[in-house]
Amino acid sequence: MPDASLPAAERVTEDNTTAVTEVPLPAAPEATKPQAQKTETNKLQDKTVEQAPVVKPESPKVATLNTGLVKAKLVFTGPSWISVQDKTGQTVFSKLSKAGTEEFVEGVPPLKFHIGNVSATQIIFNGQSVDLTPSTYNNMARITLGDH
Repeated sequence: MPDASLPAAERVTEDNTTAVTEVPLPAAPEATKPQAQKTETNKLQDKTVEQAPVVKPESPKVATLNTGLVKAKLVFTGPSWISVQDKTGQTVFSKLSKAGTEEFVEGVPPLKFHIGNVSATQIIFNGQSVDLTPSTYNNMARITLGDH
């Protein structure tokens, strides 16, 4: 005999199966559905959004020139320590780099480089490789770039 205190969906019948009663949900009237109330203004706004032009960001080279910053690429063929200070004297890069890695340095010119293990370090500034030989002593170098 079913237990009257349980909801109809949870009552157990005599053959030990659970009786499930399905109750249909009322359908929303067409007038209250969001899509049904689309006005001409909404349609015009949708077209405007769909036709908005795609704006591409500026290239990094242009952004660098506009902000007064310069970039240098550092290429390491062996372990090397390097420290870089910008015009304000702030250290913008200081790291012991591993062989086979590349780093990028950005700062307000001129940039002052202090390099340990010059023989394993290459600096590319404004797209040109920098000759560190004249500034090298005991495989260390101090060089200032971008001071013009």
